[in-house]
Amino acid sequence: MDLLHDHYAKQGEKLVETLNKRMFQAQYVSTKEEALAAVLALVGDKDTVGMGGSRTLEEIKVKEALLASGHMV
Repeated sequence: MDLLHDHYAKQGEKLVETLNKRMFQAQYVSTKEEALAAVLALVGDKDTVGMGGSRTLEEIKVKEALLASGHMV
């Protein structure tokens, strides 16, 4: 790993720790693929999903993945 990646990972872990202390259920991932898998793991087989205007969700193609797996978005 490079220094910048290490820096972001450390900062991400600190943020997750702070959010979890405040009753959020946060986790840190380091790639778009890990982020997509983490989001999809939160959605049940028969869930309907509503999404606001999140640039991050657009970039990791959550809507496309949910539609491809038969979810109503």
